Amino acid sequence: MTVMQKRLLNIKEASEYVGLSPNYIRTLIAQRLFPFKNISRGSKAVFRFDVKDLDTWIARLPGLTDKDLD
Repeated sequence: MTVMQKRLLNIKEASEYVGLSPNYIRTLIAQRLFPFKNISRGSKAVFRFDVKDLDTWIARLPGLTDKDLD
């Protein structure tokens, strides 16, 4: 199954999808600037990333035009 076929991605897959490092995504999560789903149970943080939320986040980045999103 490829990343494009999944709806919820892990941090490595989300990193590849948006072109950012996993560490930078963690920084954005801590600042509440990156869309995520917290599916943690217990003390270990477990995040998943909805492709639809990531697409919306990308579309709202400053400086992008409709041509960039094609």
